Amino acid sequence: MHKVFGQAKGKRLDLEVWADGYFYGNTNVQTGVHLKTDPAAQFIVYAPYYFHPQTDAYVGLSFEKTFGGKISEVNPLGTFDTGSRNNFTRIGVIAGSFLSPTIFAQAQLATDVQARGGAKNDIFFQVQVGKVF
Repeated sequence: MHKVFGQAKGKRLDLEVWADGYFYGNTNVQTGVHLKTDPAAQFIVYAPYYFHPQTDAYVGLSFEKTFGGKISEVNPLGTFDTGSRNNFTRIGVIAGSFLSPTIFAQAQLATDVQARGGAKNDIFFQVQVGKVF
């Protein structure tokens, strides 16, 4: 997390940058046939404004770019591209807060502005709840 504006424990605007990598094993379809998925990567940028310091409640903007993940079918005749990818660009809004000292929730409402080799989501809604141990 990188502090952009405000106090570390007060009201503030942050900039969060995340990078993830995904590696997949083969998926057996039938004897002699399997699906091979290439590695994928994801780049996420959040710009949350923390407006309630006591609960770390925030609202903000989100940007996600995922690429790679080409899926190929491997059979005795060779390797064939299925056309499926894990490749999209998504923008949206996020909000979250600690619900108690150890439980937090985050929600995201977004839309895909670009998708290649997969479904383009007009509306993407995700809720995450976690517990700090």
